[in-house]
Amino acid sequence: MRQIKTLIVKFSSELKKHEIPLFRGAVIAASGGSQLFHNHDGDNYRYSYPLIQYKRIGKNPAIVCIGQGVETIGELFSNGNFTFQIGERTLEMEILSIKANKTAVQLWNSEFHYTVENWLPLNSENYKKYNALESETEKNALLENILKGNILSFLKSMDIFLEDELLCRITEVSKVRTERYKNLYLMSFDLSFLTNISLPYLIGLGKNASLGFGVVRERKFQHGNDFLQDNFFCVKFAEIKYLNYDSITIKFRIFCSDEPNSSKKGTFATGFGFCEKPSRRKKGRNFDVKRGVFLQNRKSRR
Repeated sequence: MRQIKTLIVKFSSELKKHEIPLFRGAVIAASGGSQLFHNHDGDNYRYSYPLIQYKRIGKNPAIVCIGQGVETIGELFSNGNFTFQIGERTLEMEILSIKANKTAVQLWNSEFHYTVENWLPLNSENYKKYNALESETEKNALLENILKGNILSFLKSMDIFLEDELLCRITEVSKVRTERYKNLYLMSFDLSFLTNISLPYLIGLGKNASLGFGVVRERKFQHGNDFLQDNFFCVKFAEIKYLNYDSITIKFRIFCSDEPNSSKKGTFATGFGFCEKPSRRKKGRNFDVKRGVFLQNRKSRR
């Protein structure tokens, strides 16, 4: 088992998605130019997994540091200057939060449910292969192999080598879009997947992982929603029967049905998740488990 350290630094001010490369350049200039900040060795590109990554959390700029990158970020902090030039804007940022974590990255007998957002899996060769495939099953199989390769590349950079098989299964492709990067147009995917390895929160996978692409999060409502996905064709609503309140975290026991306020018999499931800040008045109201929001109860017809 290998414990991987991560540090997530979130800044004030708002940042647009296309400004992430500008934010990266501003941080590199302020840090003094250490290799891990820009992933170059002199004039040559450092062909290794980026240990300092630049992202948006909500609308806020953030830096995710992994492994050796956690120690290197101290060079930026020692400078103490968070006035960044973002294009034509000069932003005096403040640190909103710093979160340090350790993740036991290893294979398990159980599966973890993750999402990956703005993932860029297709190079020119794989793009041709993907478009030549006719069925969604074949396309997902190709994406699963690429995703598995991206995870193995991350593990290799952490000096983690697996003795058993890494499993990876896509459960849902929620969005496919075209992203412009420099002068290229690339296919970007938002999807959910199951794997038997634990991954650190907010790491990037695939192409341009250092610039906010391929961001990995553990899926909301992992235990409850996995139960729903495995046992129903299309479950959208759940009535919350039990809540523990801790900020925006809820522990829930839900009655599952395929319609809100359904009088039909359903099934109970239990899990943890995040949602809009709940209030005790909302206890018993219908909850959309996919969107993470409470719904207005409909009045029953007589």
